[in-house]
Amino acid sequence: VLRDSFFVLPASFDRTLSVRIGIESEGGFGDSESFDVFVPKIATSAAGDVPAPAAFRLVGLHPNPVAPGQPLLVDVESRGSLRLEVFDALGRECWHTWTPEGRSGRQRLSLRLPMLREGLYHLRVHDGDMMQTRRFVVLR
Repeated sequence: VLRDSFFVLPASFDRTLSVRIGIESEGGFGDSESFDVFVPKIATSAAGDVPAPAAFRLVGLHPNPVAPGQPLLVDVESRGSLRLEVFDALGRECWHTWTPEGRSGRQRLSLRLPMLREGLYHLRVHDGDMMQTRRFVVLR
């Protein structure tokens, strides 16, 4: 049984932590071991550290499945420029673009992706440090 295994770290940092794990039996016998753990940039979920949800949100992706050559409609809420990327099922980037600067609020983007063959794809949308991914299928 793990006791006191939850701890909170600052919003972001790079450092090595020393962790001591102790094991006790019901008879009072125990053993412990120390480990050094490298912790790369961790973002906490504390309310003060997370950007406001209104800054970026991928609202919808339709139709799904989509026919080859048919536009893929993407609804987003954003305060700035977006980077949109499409990856195939193996993680290879197939397509990317940026939305114009200065556009903010709710937007409906029509993406024409004629080069996509039948299969499973992932749309990744970036707004600064925030990112959301949605799956979609291309079918004939």
